[in-house]
Amino acid sequence: MIILGYLTDGTDWKVDDVDLGSLTHINYAFATVKDTSGEVHENWNRAIQVKDLKANFPHLKVCVSIGGWGASNFSEAAETQESRELFSKSSIEIMQKYSMDGIDIDWEYPTIPGGGISCHPDDKKNFTLLLKQVRQDLDELSKRTNQDYLLTIAAGASLSYLRAVEMEELNQILDYVNIMTYDMGGSFHVTGHHTNIYPSCLTEKYGETYYPGGAYFIEQFIKLGMNVEKLVAGIAFYGRGGSKVENKNNGLGSRIKGEHGLYFDYHDIVKKINEEGFNEYWDDLAKAPWAYNGDTFITYENEKSVAEKMKYVKEKGLLGVMFWEYQTDQTKTLLNVIHENK
Repeated sequence: MIILGYLTDGTDWKVDDVDLGSLTHINYAFATVKDTSGEVHENWNRAIQVKDLKANFPHLKVCVSIGGWGASNFSEAAETQESRELFSKSSIEIMQKYSMDGIDIDWEYPTIPGGGISCHPDDKKNFTLLLKQVRQDLDELSKRTNQDYLLTIAAGASLSYLRAVEMEELNQILDYVNIMTYDMGGSFHVTGHHTNIYPSCLTEKYGETYYPGGAYFIEQFIKLGMNVEKLVAGIAFYGRGGSKVENKNNGLGSRIKGEHGLYFDYHDIVKKINEEGFNEYWDDLAKAPWAYNGDTFITYENEKSVAEKMKYVKEKGLLGVMFWEYQTDQTKTLLNVIHENK
């Protein structure tokens, strides 16, 4: 089973801090598309330590992750043969520079406006062409080095994303798909779960802010042509929330009248429950927790929900799990649950 963690260059980490006994893969985030030419670049401060990780722990697979929320120029990079070739060439150069094992592309999202990035209806077919180019170049490199290289993507868990990609084509190109079964809702307009595996009857169906849970989207990936053995389910080591939440049903399914889209690291959520007067609740249908103090609502993962997600992954035969982000669970509480239930 794959146990993959995203590790960001912007966090203060050291080689000795990374629990390599519990991880099989790391996606090192983020390189970005420099401009409309399609060239990929990095401005990392700590990536030299990746070489130390590889030297000390050869079993660990490390991929350069390109993109992230609000990362621009993907649409332009995928548009022409010239830009696709430059994207691929420059991505592979970064991969080789740091002795990495592959490339993970996190385009958020093809054809879908959001995060201030440009998009175009042709992104759908162009994304496939971009991935084909990278796959072709990685295969050519493999012939020269006698080493296999990974090509993966981070994919959105939404109906709009499912309409934005050519799933059967991607199934032929990619080694696996990291489905971001988090940020699915729950912190805008009406509270709900953002990383639940199953739907909740308690969550008010308020327009497009209602989401049916990660299992539903995983099943849609399979129906559209992605092999179940290539799917990696996402686990959130962070929470989302809002303030001035109506005191109804302990905050779940209630309107957010104050700030929305709030972000909380997992260790900060634990502190709020243990020291700051937040109560923790459990939705047994969604298999997901939430916390509420009469004003602020937080949707997140805990040990129980992670164990439920691991149970689903094993029962359905998925390739494994991934999580965002390593440093947001400093006690390794959730990572230990993943490892114990693999």
